[in-house]
Amino acid sequence: MRLRNYSAAIAVGATLFLMHGLSGCQMASDTPAPSAAPTPPPPAIDKTDPTFPTKPGEPSASVDAIKDAVADALARPNAPFPEGTHLENCTLDADTATLDFNAKFNALANMGESTESLAQKSLRATLAKFPSIQKMRVTVSGKPFDSQATDWNTPFSVRDTPDAADQSSSDQRQ
Repeated sequence: MRLRNYSAAIAVGATLFLMHGLSGCQMASDTPAPSAAPTPPPPAIDKTDPTFPTKPGEPSASVDAIKDAVADALARPNAPFPEGTHLENCTLDADTATLDFNAKFNALANMGESTESLAQKSLRATLAKFPSIQKMRVTVSGKPFDSQATDWNTPFSVRDTPDAADQSSSDQRQ
C-alpha cells in the first residue's frame, strides 16, 4: 500500500514539474524572424474599378483584354458571326461593357433567330470571364444594332441569374 502511494506521488510530482517547466519554453518557430525594414501597407484598392478582379487569378476587365477576348470569339471556327465582323471599339462604364462592331455585324439580323441567339451567347460567355463585367450592350458603327429578335442596345446580363431564369420560366408559361 505504501508503494502505491509513493508511486502516485511521484507521478503527480513529475506531471506538475513537466507542466511548470515547459510552460515557460518557446519553440524556435514561435520566435518571429528579424526583419530588415517594416513592410509598407498595400496600396488602396478601389473595388468599383472595372479592372479590379474579384478573385486572384481572374482576368481584369481592361479595354484591351476585352478586345482581345472578343477578337478570339469572332475568330473561332464556326463562330456565329457574319464574315468580316470585327470589333471597332469597346467602352467600359461601371459594370457595363459596350461593344461597337463594324457594319458587317448588321448581317446577323438576317441570319435567323437561332444564329443571333448563338452570337449573343458567345459574346455573353466571352464577357462573363471578366468578373467586374455584369452587363453588355452592342452597337454597330456607334448606332444601336437593329434586330427583330433581340434588343441589343439595352444593357443585358452577361451571366445567367436565378431571377432571369425564373422570369424566363414564367414567360414561357403565359
